[in-house]
Order: sequence, then structure tokens, then C-alpha cells
Amino acid sequence: MTVRAVALVQVDVKRQWRLQSMLGHLAVAKDLGADLAVFPEAFPFWQSRTRALRMEDATDRLAALACPPDLAFVAGGYVLDKEDQLRNAAFLVSSGRRVRHYFKRKAWRGGTGGERRPGPYGIHEGTEAVVFRWRGGSCLPLICSDVFGQSAGDQAAHEQWLRRELAPFREEAPDLVVVPSYPKAPTGKRWCAMLRLAAAVLDRPVAFCSVAGHDESGFGGGGSAVYFPDGTRSPAPPPRTSGVFVIELPQRA
Repeated sequence: MTVRAVALVQVDVKRQWRLQSMLGHLAVAKDLGADLAVFPEAFPFWQSRTRALRMEDATDRLAALACPPDLAFVAGGYVLDKEDQLRNAAFLVSSGRRVRHYFKRKAWRGGTGGERRPGPYGIHEGTEAVVFRWRGGSCLPLICSDVFGQSAGDQAAHEQWLRRELAPFREEAPDLVVVPSYPKAPTGKRWCAMLRLAAAVLDRPVAFCSVAGHDESGFGGGGSAVYFPDGTRSPAPPPRTSGVFVIELPQRA
């Protein structure tokens, strides 16, 4: 099977991000016909280092959610690995179990907000790309600055890195790329350019899931959308308010 429709769960940045709040979002996603639901970066585990969950605990809590049958979801946040290193992780949960995890590989170093929030130790970056596969489909996860870049001034170098990282997956490409994010200016020129680049290089849709509202540093603003290889996106324009937005994906022959 392949993913036929993806739900982008655009939550409000000013609301408390709780694990149990996911249940309502997942129910809506299923009712609207989604096969895969994607939550923003660091949802629901937005924690300081001193309060961050262990990987095993985060995994168990996500897997224990009463997710509707035949609906997979991508969620995650800040967790401590076996070496007590702080990671920014995304997890795929399907049929009540974790399939695989992914660690963000390009931590944001552009100033206030983002990776500086968890604590003074910062984020330990991952070292490899993964493809999440489950009975209902497949996706390649990237997290926020994995696509945008580590600062506002490195676009050219980061474009080259992104091309190199995606190219090996084109031969047997997953159904889509998913990009949980906690961005600033999510519909700005650079974000749009990088998301369209990822879609074009892999020749697959890119599902970008952002947050509604703005925090005290100006991060947020909505913008969740699926970017297609032909340069279009849906919804167009992307929503600014919170909600669950389901987008159908073209099926390949």
C-alpha cells in the first residue's frame, strides 16, 4: 500500500502540548480519510533537558496511545538517548508500536528560539537518514532545519547538502517526505524554495507540518502544506490557524 492522504496537525504554539491531546487530533485525521498524521517538531515532548524523557519512555507513551486502526502518525520531541545525550527525535507509530526513530541532523544555530530552548547543552545531531516503513506506506523524515539549514546565511551550502542526502533515495523513493517543524516565516521565500527543492530532487511530495500562532521570539505563523514536485502546494495559500488539514496525494502507476 501507499499513503493516499496525509493529515497535517497544525497546533497552536501557545497551548500546552500534551500527549493526551493527540487523541482528538488523530480521531479527526482518521475521520477525514488520512492514512498518516504528522505533528509539528517537538510535539508532544517539548521539555528542558532536566525534564526530558528517556527514549524508551517516550516510545512507550506514544505506542500506548489509542490511535485509530490503519492510521500511522509521526510525532516526537526532545529525548535523552542511552548515552544521556539530548536529541531532537521523530518517531513513527503504527498499529500501536514504534517502527523506527530518526534524530535531527542539522541543529538550528541561528539565534534565539529553536534548539537553544531545551538547555545550555544543546542538541546532539544524528548521523544518518532513515526511511519509515509500515504496512500502509513509507516516508522519509526530516526535521525543520534539516531542510531550512542551520542559519539564515548558509542556503547555498545547505542546498548542496540536501541534494546529496536525498539523491540516494530516489531509486526506490518512499511515498513522501515529512518535515515536522517549528519555524519562523514558514511561507517565506527561503522555506518555500527549500521545500520545493526537496520535492523536486526526490520527485515525491513533501509534507511540511508547522505551528499556528507566534511565540515570544516570533516563531510560528502556520504554513503547513504539501509541496509537490511540479512546484505547486496544497493548501494554497497554507492555513495560519490551528487545525487538522488533510491533503490527498497523487498515486503513482
